[in-house]
Amino acid sequence: ESLVLSMQPLEEALGYCFKNKWLPLQSLTHPSHTTLEHGRLWKCQGFNERKNEGGKVAAYDYQRLELLGDAILSYLVTTQLFLNEKEYGSYTPEAITVKVARCVRNSVLATVGVRKFSLHQHIRCSPSLIVQIESFALEKLTVVGKISSIDPPKPLA
Repeated sequence: ESLVLSMQPLEEALGYCFKNKWLPLQSLTHPSHTTLEHGRLWKCQGFNERKNEGGKVAAYDYQRLELLGDAILSYLVTTQLFLNEKEYGSYTPEAITVKVARCVRNSVLATVGVRKFSLHQHIRCSPSLIVQIESFALEKLTVVGKISSIDPPKPLA
């Protein structure tokens, strides 16, 4: 089965169909997984970008996309707070910065990713990291409103 086809459940959870099927695959691949696949090519049918060797692409992880995603997310949250004059109009720039940091911290993003989108089911990583991710997800899915005793694994945020 093509790795691209395995992204269909994620697309359904997100309510979005990616034009470039490579992006969700790369965005969910931790460096520990590409280390396991060093030198391998992913079989990726159904798209033209980065095509080489008969529909296969080199195995890459999420690090470059994370850089871009973090910047975009911070921009979007900052813009929403800044433009919401009714609720945040009296906030200083420093207070808005603190609020943005609270909204985009790993624990918040990981919790939303698990509860709303089941991202923990789609992360590609080493077996030891899978155990950490599953422990965090289990706690977040069964205990609501309590401060987590488990730090969120970075791939979930």
